[in-house]
Parts: sequence; structure tokens; C-alpha cells
Amino acid sequence: MRVKEIQSTQNPWFKEVKNLIDNNRFRKKQGLFTVEGFKEIGLALQAGFVIKHIAFVVENVNMAVDFEHLDLPNTVEWVALSAPLMAELCVRNEAKNALAVFEWRELPSRNHSDAAAIIIVEKVEKPGNLGAILRSADASGIHEVWLCDANVDPFHPQVIRNSLGTVFHVPVKSYSFERCLERIANEQLQLYTTFMDDAHVMYEANFKQPFVVILGTEHEGVSERWRGLGQNVQIPMLGAIDSLNVSVASAVLMYEMVRQRRK
Repeated sequence: MRVKEIQSTQNPWFKEVKNLIDNNRFRKKQGLFTVEGFKEIGLALQAGFVIKHIAFVVENVNMAVDFEHLDLPNTVEWVALSAPLMAELCVRNEAKNALAVFEWRELPSRNHSDAAAIIIVEKVEKPGNLGAILRSADASGIHEVWLCDANVDPFHPQVIRNSLGTVFHVPVKSYSFERCLERIANEQLQLYTTFMDDAHVMYEANFKQPFVVILGTEHEGVSERWRGLGQNVQIPMLGAIDSLNVSVASAVLMYEMVRQRRK
């Protein structure tokens, strides 16, 4: 086992990894991304992502116990860090002594035959919201999540964190508006929009057929370019407010799909 010990923030490896964490364009250019936490690293490995490096806190690690369940390849490079250096690289404090660098790849589409269940998230801006949506998508059996004109990288550390690693198991596709429409037409998917006005309640939607649901931003909702292109549905709102957080709204809609398909 090769171990590289790093003691300074000026070390080239440390600076590169910090750039991977902070910079979307750099992640794409290098074809690499970081994952923190044993559970999330395990899910990335399980999904077939190739691991390049794994960092640990040299003062705390118990190799025999902490890493034995990860089934790491012999080619992985081990990096020993001090606790303060690890803290600078981790988004969360409870990363539990492990941070890995993986090669980026796009997950292939799931085989959904004639029962496609797809969520489109338009212009999502908050990585935490996207991560939460992916977690619900994995739990509810959604086949794919499409990002329409996205402002967020699906391998942003906060997306990985909030998805609890499910981003490695739900295919995420980044498309333009035009490409979304093309796929909807080619695959004959029923489109459901989520404008707040002139809408049927979601229970009237037919989620047993192949479908796609479009969700918009919290502040602006779905953009007007989608109006009239599909059937408009709405979650019943019985209180003083007229909308939910987009990640909560997506979970409610996904589990209405589950309810219908389990009948």
C-alpha cells in the first residue's frame, strides 16, 4: 500500500483536490470529483465508479476497521492528512475520516421499457435541493432525472452530500430545453407541468403510463416556455402558503407515482 503524507496546503495534490471541490469547471476539465464519507464512497464503488485516491486522517485512522468494508482496488493511492487539512477539504464535519477522488462518468439510462418515470428539474440552482431530489428519486424508483438548462453540477460536493450518495445510482442527464422536448416526443412520454394556476390535482394524473414531470425553481416556478405543452397538475395546498420547497414537492409527486403503480 502506497501512502503519500501531506502536511501543507501548498502541496500540489492538496491544491488540486481543493480545486475539484470548489470549481465546477475544473471538475469537468479534469474528469474527476470528490466524495467524502464511508457510506458515500461505498455507494460510488458499488456503482462502478473508478477510485483514484483516498485520504484519511493519520492521527485517527484504524485501517483494519475503518476501510475493510470498502473493497478498495490495489491501484488506489492513499493520502495521509492531518485533521486540520482534512477539515479544509470536507464540506461536513462528520465525514468520518475519509475523502476519495473518483473518475467522472455518466450513468447509462435505466431500462424502463414501457413504464418510464422521469423527473425534469429546470434551472436548479441550489445543490442541496438537487441532492434531496435525487435521494427521493432513488427511494421512489424514478428511472432518470433530467436537468434542463442546469446551473448545478450533479457531482458538486453538496449534491453528493444531500443525496447521501444516491447520485451514483440515479441516472442524471443534463439537457437543453430543446433536447428535453425531443426526448419527450421521441419516447412518447406524457408531460406533466406544475404551474400553480389552472391545474388538476395530482391524484388525477395517470402515473401508470410513461411520464415526465417538470419542476421549476422555488422563486419562479416552471418557465412559461413549458405552458400548454402538457397536462398541468398541482399538489393540494390547504394552508396559508401556495407552494412547497422544490425538493419536498418532488418527493410528494414521486410518491403519488409509487402509490398509483403499486395498486
